[in-house]
Amino acid sequence: MAPSNQVKASLKYLAPDPKYLKEKPYTCLVDLSGIPGAAATNIASDIVSEIPVTDVRGSTEELSLDEHGFQILDVSKSFSISDFEDQEWIKTIYYPFICELLVRNLGAKQAHVFEHQLRYRHPGFGDKSYRGAPHFDPPLNQVHADQSQEAARARFARHWPNYSEDMWSDRLQIINVWRPLVPTVEEWPLALCDFRSVDTERDLRASDIVKPDYVGESYVSFYNRKHAWYYLSKQEYNEAWMIKLFDSKPGVANTVLHASFDVGESAMARKSCETRVLVRL
Repeated sequence: MAPSNQVKASLKYLAPDPKYLKEKPYTCLVDLSGIPGAAATNIASDIVSEIPVTDVRGSTEELSLDEHGFQILDVSKSFSISDFEDQEWIKTIYYPFICELLVRNLGAKQAHVFEHQLRYRHPGFGDKSYRGAPHFDPPLNQVHADQSQEAARARFARHWPNYSEDMWSDRLQIINVWRPLVPTVEEWPLALCDFRSVDTERDLRASDIVKPDYVGESYVSFYNRKHAWYYLSKQEYNEAWMIKLFDSKPGVANTVLHASFDVGESAMARKSCETRVLVRL
């Protein structure tokens, strides 16, 4: 894809600290205030500036879920943005809508949403204590991937209805459907890294995400100048990123690094909803 229209971004990568040779990165999303000396994270970041990010506006049809690891999905404007303020509505109405949409677009047998996350750039933005709070998870500038490949089996075992090991004879995927909850994204757009530009052995480190009821595993990444970054300028409410988090099929994109980047604050604070979906093809 020709870099005809690029912007420059600053992104947070995992610092090349020797401690990660013996210490696993982690982020704890539980209250540790009552534990003296407890740290919510051991992740040390390096901010890398002047990273070129190519705008895919006008060439989204060139994106491939199996090659790049992401593509644009039209999720329609049929729902009101205000609907997403209702957590029960999201689970009872929006979840089935997303599942049906993925089944139709991917030719899948079944799909099952296991969680969603709302991100708002709010007045407390920058305060790390807000991370994990309902409605107040801020845009994340740290380069990361939502799901490690090794922990994907645990996700299916935990969340798929009537799970059985026989499922693994089919092709299984985990997809994140990320959509704006504003008419047009004017700040903190999402940047995605072409899977083909990532050295998964060298760049990625598995990272624990500790929640009150579950310990998940994601990836953080060291900087690699070969990383090829993309974004969609003026992303509209109905334009969702379909982001590959896992794929049991070998030889295709199976995890996507991403991060939001600062282009200056807008009067319309960015809001988004990401919906993580287990897919059986």
